[in-house]
Amino acid sequence: MGLQVQNEGDYPARTLFNWARLYSTALPAGGNYKDLPRTVIISIINFNLFECKDYYSEFQVIEVTRHTPLTDKMSLYFFELNKLPQEVGADDIRILWLTPTVRGYDRILGYSRMMLCKISS
Repeated sequence: MGLQVQNEGDYPARTLFNWARLYSTALPAGGNYKDLPRTVIISIINFNLFECKDYYSEFQVIEVTRHTPLTDKMSLYFFELNKLPQEVGADDIRILWLTPTVRGYDRILGYSRMMLCKISS
């Protein structure tokens, strides 16, 4: 999990490097490749990284024409805090939880789910 306040212009490459380091050190010498764990990077950033309105983005390795995943061993999640709806103020964000629900994905961190923020009504 990473937190980043400023965009230094290299965040996607840095994120991928950190993922690769975690993944490549997960297999002991003589280990079986099928035993490699699912490796997830969660980035909570305080700047706009992608040219879209969504504050949440997920990346995986997919075939570019058919959109078929190569593996489920890699996921990169980005939460762009600057893109949260304006009605979500500092007093409304309780905590960045790593449990309940973002788009219903059960794959994140095993069978856990993820929720970006809890908003008071």
